[in-house]
Amino acid sequence: LAANYNASLSTPFISSAHGTSVAGIIAAEGNNGIGVAGVAYKAQWSEQLFGSALLNASTFMWANQAHPIKNNSWGPIDNGELHSITTVELDALKEAVEDGRNSKGIIFTWAAGNGGSNDRVEYDPYAGSRYTIAVGAISNTDQQSSYSEDGSSLLIVAPSDGASSGIVTTTLNNNYDFNYGGTSASASMAAGAAALMLEANSDLDWCDVQAILARTARK
Repeated sequence: LAANYNASLSTPFISSAHGTSVAGIIAAEGNNGIGVAGVAYKAQWSEQLFGSALLNASTFMWANQAHPIKNNSWGPIDNGELHSITTVELDALKEAVEDGRNSKGIIFTWAAGNGGSNDRVEYDPYAGSRYTIAVGAISNTDQQSSYSEDGSSLLIVAPSDGASSGIVTTTLNNNYDFNYGGTSASASMAAGAAALMLEANSDLDWCDVQAILARTARK
């Protein structure tokens, strides 16, 4: 991960096993004979904080000319209840998508949730937003992972765990997780795919990326 890490755009000292695994799926360096390669293995990555409404809004707006894609492998607790989003967060998402990246829009990928049949994607107001790409999980048997939620705001699914194997990626202390999963992994896969799209055509706007994901998905 180190070769592709952009420290100048990161909030320091927040490394975690979860975040390190997410980053590895997206942007672990490739062609170096070490460990794993990310989906977009030439992409740079940074790490940001989330938490309070003001902090989240600040992160949604942070360095938007330098962050064409912002992956979010987090969300409210998957408890089957409808959650709310604050006005300050919604306004920040809207502004990032409408004005970020020279008005082409920041691409927000979002974990669709791990509540299974006990929850729905649109109960999470972030994954349920029109400004984000909600990503669910399928297993290596090509079936919906049991924890992956249904919902009207689910746009796409991507590989994760849930059957006989999971995702191999980086983790703390220069180690590897050989069975990583959840919709956190799926969202990271989609973020990497979006990065490859923008590498091929940086003029794609946020609606273009959603449309390409939907139209090229294998049903």
